[in-house]
Amino acid sequence: MGITTIDPAGSVESARASSRKRARHSSPSGGASTSSNAELSLRGTSQRSTLSGLIVVTRTGFNPRTDLSSILGKAAGPVHTPSARVGPLSGMHFDVRIETAPNISFETSLTQDIQVEGNLRLQGTPYNPVLLGRLNITQGEVNFLGNKYTINQGSLSFSNPVKLDPVLNVDLETRVQGIDVILTVSGPLTGQPADNSDLKKVRDAVSDVPLFANTGVNIDNVKDVLAIADGIVIGTHLKVDGNTWNKVDGARVKRFMDAVERLR
Repeated sequence: MGITTIDPAGSVESARASSRKRARHSSPSGGASTSSNAELSLRGTSQRSTLSGLIVVTRTGFNPRTDLSSILGKAAGPVHTPSARVGPLSGMHFDVRIETAPNISFETSLTQDIQVEGNLRLQGTPYNPVLLGRLNITQGEVNFLGNKYTINQGSLSFSNPVKLDPVLNVDLETRVQGIDVILTVSGPLTGQPADNSDLKKVRDAVSDVPLFANTGVNIDNVKDVLAIADGIVIGTHLKVDGNTWNKVDGARVKRFMDAVERLR
């Protein structure tokens, strides 16, 4: 049990919750769950405090209908600066180390025998949490587009100090009809829209070359994107429930193309 005291001046002093507190967390959508051991402390005042300590992740799992990129993409939305926050969370800041246990279990319906090593730091605030660091994938297999690929190496990096902004880099290898196929996937995760200011910079730099936006385009931003780009590559938004791994949703396709037709 944690012990918290508040003196008349408003100072908050919190003892460590426990030497090894076990916790299990599920995402609001129920698509992901994580088990961990944590040793945390909260120190400061009711106006300004810091939550610090160590979390060791022992297990992470995703259900068969979960799109990991969508989960991270939703968390990586624009940074919001609230006009006013009240209560103890308004002045709280994070400084928490997150590590993976040596025998961590990483479970999804699309992967097998995944080995992950990671060292992250949680910073920011409860209203704008930020991750910094890197997760390395040292081995495993993934089912992708109907084929089984061996993961030669992979990483998920977090280097943006302002918002949650994961960047994937993974090398996959398989053999199809006697031919070795190597697939490299890198960049921001599927479904995250490009910043229109970045598109504009590219447009200005190569005005005579066709420009296509290939991530994060949806029915709400297609008008702004096509005002800059010559075309788009779209996938996730047209799938059932906006999930990359689901089938194409005909109704979504029609609504999207109707919106595009109105722009022509």
